[in-house]
Amino acid sequence: MAWEPAAYKTFLEHVLTHVAPRPFATVAAGHAASYALSAAATVPGSLGSLCLVAPTWRGPLPTMMPGRRAAGAWITRASDLPVFGALLYRLNVNAPVVRMMARGHVYSDPNWLMAERFQQKMAVTSAPGARHASIRFITGMLDLISDRASFIELARRDPILVLYGAETPRRSKAEMALLARRYRRVATWQACGARGIS
Repeated sequence: MAWEPAAYKTFLEHVLTHVAPRPFATVAAGHAASYALSAAATVPGSLGSLCLVAPTWRGPLPTMMPGRRAAGAWITRASDLPVFGALLYRLNVNAPVVRMMARGHVYSDPNWLMAERFQQKMAVTSAPGARHASIRFITGMLDLISDRASFIELARRDPILVLYGAETPRRSKAEMALLARRYRRVATWQACGARGIS
């Protein structure tokens, strides 16, 4: 399935309208932050109290290569090809790479993702069709917004609790801290022992 931001927005609207209307609180982790903020801006109060855990607004590739480059769209198209796409995905999502990523920017304890936990993580990556959403996230094709100013503007609402790891990677942490500084109403808590989310 060619996942795109509109599909996620529609799903969230469905949940907030038909499954859990007017919740007491909503927790949005990582990339879900921009979707939650957008929904809250569109229909104030629709998410209740909002907690953002390690909030981000852009995928890893645009973060490493500033801006939304054509490379992301090319990689996404290539990943949809039956044989080449599966090979491309496996080159980037395999046991050694997942272990490296977990140690590098997800878990403070490098031994946490071991044995059964690791097998569960790998099962997720090998589910049928898993590559399509994963690659779109990495390349920035699931980014709801395209710039920092828009992300910060979406946060103009009631107080938001922002949580992020004390060992969060430098670039991501700077974005999260900027969100906290921009609006004094935002409460920030730096959790010890966590780099980010997975």
